[in-house]
Amino acid sequence: MPTHGRRNSLPVVLAPLLEDPLIDEVVVVVDGSRDGSFEWLQQESIRRPRLVPLLREQTGGAQVARATGLDRATGDIALFLDDDVLAGRGLAEGHLAHHDLHPGTVVVGSIPVTLPAHRRPGQFASFLYAEEYQRRCDEYEAMPASILRNLWWGNVSIGRTQGLAVGLVSSGFERSYHEDQDFGLRCLEAGLEGVFDRKLEANHLHTRDIDAFVRDARSQGAAQVILHQRHAGLIGALSPTAFSVGLAPPLARLVERSRSPRVASSASAVLRAMTVMAGSMRWYGLETRAGKLLRRVNQRSGAEAVLSDQQVLDRHTAAGPR
Repeated sequence: MPTHGRRNSLPVVLAPLLEDPLIDEVVVVVDGSRDGSFEWLQQESIRRPRLVPLLREQTGGAQVARATGLDRATGDIALFLDDDVLAGRGLAEGHLAHHDLHPGTVVVGSIPVTLPAHRRPGQFASFLYAEEYQRRCDEYEAMPASILRNLWWGNVSIGRTQGLAVGLVSSGFERSYHEDQDFGLRCLEAGLEGVFDRKLEANHLHTRDIDAFVRDARSQGAAQVILHQRHAGLIGALSPTAFSVGLAPPLARLVERSRSPRVASSASAVLRAMTVMAGSMRWYGLETRAGKLLRRVNQRSGAEAVLSDQQVLDRHTAAGPR
């Protein structure tokens, strides 16, 4: 479990794992956080010897922290959980059962978002995430070949040997989005198969404010460029209209014009204000629509930041796991 800045939630998410007799050890990697997480973990490990706290002095990103944990782990099967998911009953048992039946696979459980009973202003990101994640799970069940092509972190297990052989860290994805999809594609290239089981559930305690939402969108756009450059043989070239597909023509033109930093900055500011205003008025339909367009504009802008720098693009294209 990589963690950063979530000291208050650690007791909650670790409790079911430390109470599960099938889990040999719980390796928690504090990724450069100075919020007291490591100190609390050290104290807790005195009475819970299966808890193994590790500290990375400098923040390296979630994927680097996962790799640090995998290097330290000793079990045959490694289960990766994010620090904002709450494991359901029998999670480890279910993962192990799949590995017993299908050795050498990547097993993916579900992380449905725990949504509030009554939506409040500013929660559009969680509702968007929940809707899109549900569609991804439906796709996994309808087309199992999509599991590794569109891998989603949060509740994933793999044989430790296979994980080390594929390598968790891939240059360019240390701190960016889609490090999970990159890892899944590299697992596919290594001949591994993916298995999805919706019943292997860990509830996602998702929160995201609008500033983090915008940062994520830019990272998503940049990472899409690198993904398609590096794995063109599996997923093809990035479509010129990847970020505007499905939009009405005026909105599609706005997204495409967001190649320009000036247009992107202005459009993002207006759409951010519209999203906040709609939420404050509890016009949640408009809040969601404005939020979606805000994301597209920033995804397009993030992609352009990579596409316009040939040296960066060449470096990322040539790079691989390390």
